[in-house]
Amino acid sequence: MWKRYRHGWSRFFEALSAVFLVTGLVAGIGLVGWQAITWFQSGVWRPISVLAALKSLGIAWALDSTASIAFYNTLDFLPLSVTLAVTGVVVAYALWFFADHLRKGPKGVL
Repeated sequence: MWKRYRHGWSRFFEALSAVFLVTGLVAGIGLVGWQAITWFQSGVWRPISVLAALKSLGIAWALDSTASIAFYNTLDFLPLSVTLAVTGVVVAYALWFFADHLRKGPKGVL
């Protein structure tokens, strides 16, 4: 009986990893597509960094550049599209690894 439940949890985390993978890749590629469309319309490429996204969300420490200059500059350098895609792949891999661990886990563990 417990083996069936353990298998169900592994399938849940496999499905969740697929959702994170697809969402991260679609968001990253979609953002580049939106940038390309605005570039074709205006002739000006609008770079969107992680810092710009955090500022638009109203995160207080992102609005204040005196907190950590190196971290602030790093977030300003990183493109949001690449960060979304890489984050989606990394989280999906971690969830897939956890699902594999559940599938191959010891007999007495959920």
